[in-house]
Amino acid sequence: MIIRRLKPHHGLLLILLVALAWRTAFWFGIRDTPLAHWHTWDQSDMHSYWTQAERLAAGDWLAREPYYPYHAWMQAAAAEKWREWYPPGVFYQAPLLIYGLAALMRLGLDAAFWMRLGLLVLGVIHCGLVYRVASHLGGRVVGTVAGLIMAVYGPLLMIESQLLREGAALTLVLLALLGLASLETRDGTDAKPIVGRAVGIGAIIGVLALLHEAAAIVLAVCLLAGGMRLIVAGGPPRSGPRRAVVWAGMLVIGVLVGFSPLLARNVAVGAPPLAQSTRSRLTWAMANHAAAPNGGVTWSAPGPQFVETMDRAGVGSLGLIAEVLGSYHGQWRVWLGRWGRRLGGLLVGPEARDNTSYAFFRLHVPLLALCLDFRWLMPLGLAGMVLHGRRWRGATRRGAMAFSLLIYLILMMAALSIVFPLGRYRLFLLPVLIPFAARGLVAAWLAVRGGRAKRVAVYLGLVGSLIACQWGLGHAYPGLGGLRAEDFVTASRMLAGWGRPDLAAGELELGLAHGADSRQLRIELALAHGRALRERGDHGAAVVVLEELMEFAPDSTAGIAALAWLRAAGNGPRVRDGRQAMRLSARLLATSESDPVLGLDILSAACAELGDYEAAVAAASEALELARREGREALALEIEKRLALYRKHRPFRLGRGE
Repeated sequence: MIIRRLKPHHGLLLILLVALAWRTAFWFGIRDTPLAHWHTWDQSDMHSYWTQAERLAAGDWLAREPYYPYHAWMQAAAAEKWREWYPPGVFYQAPLLIYGLAALMRLGLDAAFWMRLGLLVLGVIHCGLVYRVASHLGGRVVGTVAGLIMAVYGPLLMIESQLLREGAALTLVLLALLGLASLETRDGTDAKPIVGRAVGIGAIIGVLALLHEAAAIVLAVCLLAGGMRLIVAGGPPRSGPRRAVVWAGMLVIGVLVGFSPLLARNVAVGAPPLAQSTRSRLTWAMANHAAAPNGGVTWSAPGPQFVETMDRAGVGSLGLIAEVLGSYHGQWRVWLGRWGRRLGGLLVGPEARDNTSYAFFRLHVPLLALCLDFRWLMPLGLAGMVLHGRRWRGATRRGAMAFSLLIYLILMMAALSIVFPLGRYRLFLLPVLIPFAARGLVAAWLAVRGGRAKRVAVYLGLVGSLIACQWGLGHAYPGLGGLRAEDFVTASRMLAGWGRPDLAAGELELGLAHGADSRQLRIELALAHGRALRERGDHGAAVVVLEELMEFAPDSTAGIAALAWLRAAGNGPRVRDGRQAMRLSARLLATSESDPVLGLDILSAACAELGDYEAAVAAASEALELARREGREALALEIEKRLALYRKHRPFRLGRGE
């Protein structure tokens, strides 16, 4: 076996080279595409990080008034209502990544590029850390196989390429687990090594708490696994419990040291000292509420009942827990059933969508077709745990790594099952599944080489049974993964904004060809074709396309606005129709979903087309004032130019530079 002949450092070097090559190839695969700019999508957490970072870089380093986004899924309540539910002064999400972005911005660097590069480097590092974890579990060969699996795991590549926290958080989780592995080599009779290791691991967890809410789970794992390991370890009588107490105390001290920057900031602004974020409590409440669509298995917008619950609960966590559980009116079996469905949702093959969609990335990046994903990792990982067999009996005494990974898996699965089972959250299962998957593969290979057919058959039977179970779960959770129209629309709009209308239309056609929501994509495709024709100067053809859109989707505000502009200011007398433009702009102004500035701007152009320059000046002046009040300076400058034309009794024409 070639890998067995490698020297210890050769296996690690191989892992790092493969990890770097795979990530570099992925980086170039998404370069100059919307996939590398997904943080500009205003409905994503990444955009929220970016906006908060801009405010920090502008000088508000303490974030005395944190930025709270108001996404489309929040429309069950007004933005002001959501702010009432947030504890005062607390960040929307744990802020370490945000501060990193802000520092890069302040230095005048391309923050998105350098942060993504840093996350790529961390991705290579934590492949090496998995090698170390798996080596503690099963030796160097197992470690090498585990590192290679981590290096080519597709969902992780996708997350590492985005401005998301989970990739960096995974590195800190692995460091903490490696700290626990050090308990294998000492019996704990000397208090000094225990103190030093506990404070060091605690500091890692404290820094993790600055980055992600998963720190609480890692702390619980270290307290439980480390404490039990020290209690059962050899040494003087009754020394085990004393060592466990010292371990717990020093671990907590280390956490406070690592968390101290945010602790000091919270005290300075009057926020609760130990607060990380406001989002975690809301996510729990949304997933566990009795009115949560589909039992909280898939991410969905909250409804009116959730708003009523939040109003009663206020900002207190205990009150929120009581109100959410009270929404079941004592029907605990219903809650338990939904919890079980979310637990099952963690084990299905497809990656649940939220900020990103693995299915969408896989469609656009051919490299992902060569990568492993959860459909293979879960069966291989669980089969490897079963093959660990009798070794579990002595895990607390002889195998701190295996015991720590088991405790970690149990607590992490419990934690992830009380929120939405999103794909990126599931990355926190990798520190367990990948080492055990590697152990199972190596054991099976050795059994093949040794001619132990029975053991090979058992392993293949286990993997096959687990694949069948996962296939069944996939059918029980329709719609958890797969493509969504929203991603194609977002990518298309980015391409259109970059002046690439043909590619924008092609993106929408790709979505239609692969079965994404046809109505939404058909609307966007018509708009994209209309924009392309308008930019080419063929306004007559653009009108035909947009009028067909109005027949198909008469309530499309974007379609109404695009057609109204052409009727008010298009090139050619056959294109322009001032009266129809007036009617269309009136529809825009009467629709609550539309932009009033846009409606007034079009209305002024329509009035000018009809020769009513007094009304055109009045409408344009109102639009200009409203745009400036909202801070939309670029749009305000455009309206100001049009206003100057109307004052000279000249109409506005598209494409004439006037």
